[in-house]
Amino acid sequence: MQNAKNGYILAGTEAFTRGELDNVALAENAVCLEQTAGRYVLYGCYTSPVIAFPPFTELAMSWNAETPQGTVVEAQARVLVDGAWSGWMSFGKWSPYLSRASACQPPAAPAYLQGDTVHIPQGRAIQAQLRIYLYTDDERQSPSVRLLAASVRPAEWTQEPAAPYGRLLRLPAYSQQVRDPALRQGMSAAAALASLVNRWGQDALPEELAHAMFDHGGPGCHNHAFAAALAGAYGYEAYLAYLDPAAVWNHVKLGESVALEVHYAATPEDAQATGLPLLPGAFANGENQLMALRGFELAGDTAFALVNDSLAPSDREAEHRYKADDLWKAYSGRALLVRGRHKGQGAGS
Repeated sequence: MQNAKNGYILAGTEAFTRGELDNVALAENAVCLEQTAGRYVLYGCYTSPVIAFPPFTELAMSWNAETPQGTVVEAQARVLVDGAWSGWMSFGKWSPYLSRASACQPPAAPAYLQGDTVHIPQGRAIQAQLRIYLYTDDERQSPSVRLLAASVRPAEWTQEPAAPYGRLLRLPAYSQQVRDPALRQGMSAAAALASLVNRWGQDALPEELAHAMFDHGGPGCHNHAFAAALAGAYGYEAYLAYLDPAAVWNHVKLGESVALEVHYAATPEDAQATGLPLLPGAFANGENQLMALRGFELAGDTAFALVNDSLAPSDREAEHRYKADDLWKAYSGRALLVRGRHKGQGAGS
């Protein structure tokens, strides 16, 4: 179990023992369905302990699970706002083999879910609880949950800036502009995810990932919780986290794969019209973009962020750099992390 100030991760047998098991069992660092007479029960549920956070206004939930065909998982969360619990909110049933769809609820107190994010429109939440249902249509197979995570945007967030530094990670670059025309309009998350997992030895095309994480409730590939879940389906430890620039740098320094969620305008005119921050040198306007981070470099007194920008016209040009100060202005504060494979998940998983 890992617990940061505004983040919480459950992974591994010992951590999962702290929760409530209903028709589920622990095996090989994962939660799976219980067996009776050698057959798996059809459904079960794992519920986390109550998690205390600093007062927050948004929550992102992540899960990593193996879901063989015929099995699915369904992640849910609830939050404590002004002394009262919200109802359980479902992030949708998940499997790469499923026509998956997220929920997009209308704004309502005390909390509502839109795609991959729980919003608290009034007041502040101070606690959260996670649960995940496991289902199977085949008594010979069970899904396996290897990670549950929650990260929150603090209501009072004093973000620590990153100091100038240099570090380079070798990530393959992909432009969404040269991919399948039916998908490329909104597939920055799939392109970024291909960069993050392929650096670890995976061999996945952005189109392959886009189909496997496509959110039919969105629609599109903008559900970043589904991106983390898909990386988990390949055996990687992956989750969403609200991180300040200093924390982003710490993850890059450790050699972990990071993609930043960014919103920006490419020209001064578009910045004025949309209210988005200007990102000088950008190829096109980007909203809800995921941009894979290759590291940082120093040129004199200026720090640059090295990225894979999927809005570039070609894969070669996708290896781009922006002034770090400009990129931090475009950064939403949320990132997708891929930290290598789960324990026991080899290259052939």
